[in-house]
Amino acid sequence: FGADFLGTWLSPVRYSRGYGEFRQGRPGARGTLVHVDPRFSTTAASADEWLAVKPGSEGLLALSIAHVLVNENLANPAAVQALTAGAGPAAFNPFRPELVSEATGVEANRIREVARAFGRTRPAVAVAGGVAGAHTNGTFNLLAAYTLNYLVGSVGLGRPVRLVARPPYGDVPYAPNPATVSQWQALISRLDTGRPRPVQLLVLFDADPVYHLNYLGFEKVVGKAGYIVSFATLLDDTAAYADLVLPAHTYLEDWGDEVTDPAPSYPVVGFQQPVVNPFYESRSFFDVLLGLGRAVGGGLQAELPWPNLREAIREGARQLHRSGRGSVQAVDFEAFWNGVLQRGGWWDTAAAVETVPTPPTLPSEPPVARFQGDAREYPLVLIPFEPIGVASGGVLAGLPWLQAVPEPVTTLVWQTWAEIGPETARRLGLAEGDVVAVESPVGRIEVPVYVNLGMPPGIVAVPLGRGQRHYGRYAQGRGANVLGILAPLTDEESGALAYAATRVRLVRTGRRGRVVKFEGAVPPFGFEHERPVQVTRG
Repeated sequence: FGADFLGTWLSPVRYSRGYGEFRQGRPGARGTLVHVDPRFSTTAASADEWLAVKPGSEGLLALSIAHVLVNENLANPAAVQALTAGAGPAAFNPFRPELVSEATGVEANRIREVARAFGRTRPAVAVAGGVAGAHTNGTFNLLAAYTLNYLVGSVGLGRPVRLVARPPYGDVPYAPNPATVSQWQALISRLDTGRPRPVQLLVLFDADPVYHLNYLGFEKVVGKAGYIVSFATLLDDTAAYADLVLPAHTYLEDWGDEVTDPAPSYPVVGFQQPVVNPFYESRSFFDVLLGLGRAVGGGLQAELPWPNLREAIREGARQLHRSGRGSVQAVDFEAFWNGVLQRGGWWDTAAAVETVPTPPTLPSEPPVARFQGDAREYPLVLIPFEPIGVASGGVLAGLPWLQAVPEPVTTLVWQTWAEIGPETARRLGLAEGDVVAVESPVGRIEVPVYVNLGMPPGIVAVPLGRGQRHYGRYAQGRGANVLGILAPLTDEESGALAYAATRVRLVRTGRRGRVVKFEGAVPPFGFEHERPVQVTRG
């Protein structure tokens, strides 16, 4: 459900390897993949079946699948009772395939076929993420999809969905949930009004809110901060406003660690060490932070006692060593330290959590996805997506070899485009290369059109990660920032940005532009001036 795990979702390199095992790693058994996504993504192109669901209706489709499982005795009765707070099978009656087919865009018979295959296959697992959670009802969509795992007994120790033990690695908590849109709006309001007190110092590291919070108008207020310090590896759009720019190490020059979450069914701690010496006089942001702690002294120094980041990481590694378990074991710590650096991390495949996660209770009335913009004035739903290469936040857009990585389905590179289906193109009289204005209720961008034969009607997909005004010569002024036309709607439960909840329209500009791509760029016949070159015998 929405999770483009063969494209850019979480860890596609590991998932691609796992997908190969899923397909061909078991003699006589070949896994089946059904992908639910309004956009024809890399994962959709690789699936046995693609369900082009209407945006925001993924949870409704999941509950319809659940209805078939329950109605045809393919579900665990205890799980049914737990998920419905004792209401039982009747709670799923409003979600019969015939009743939700129009709302989801998926035929009733296809829903039944997928549900029966899911209920009769062991093991079966439902995975949800990405665009399925990018709506005002995103949390519900993800919750509904994951409840399918409870119904078919796929949750618990030794099963596809399980809790992962935490590693014995210091007192560092798991990363908290990202800041909500309302929290960012509160910061912007404080910068703008100076209440409850003015922002005297704004320190930025690995953050470009002028670019990423374009839809909230961060750029209009950033200049009201008293003093801005940016630790950056490239001059990004926010660093351009800074009073002081301090060059920070890149990841190739710095130490680092990460407690992997989600983990591959067992606890993992990744260790990052410098692989090159700094080319210039950059410094580690964390070393600077620790140095400031020593300079301030008192309680802050007590909280940050390490001389540098390397020693802080080594202290955490000592706890792993004292545990006496995991992928690296050694008599003395230095041997253990060398072992984890050689392997790039520490993991414990024997660690297990026997507790089964408590089944959630499904809402009696599922929330309906809301969209900004009248459907008559803005007939298309905008689906921003993370492209291969530059990543969703554009953090890699300054690297030319990643700008040149082709998107697998379209093979497009180096630019932003509006991806529409043939039906939408015919209705609007558009062809590949036509430059259009993508207009939403809050803004507009101009990009060329790419007609994707797999795109359903009513959808326009635009890649994230480009459109920076700075960020080096390879990113500056290239493409458009789709974040600037998003409405600031949020998920009703988490407060996260509902980035697929904006309606748009396409307006012809009368111009044409080149669509830079690999596919179809070379004619299938030779030119008169070309001479064939023999490269093989025969």
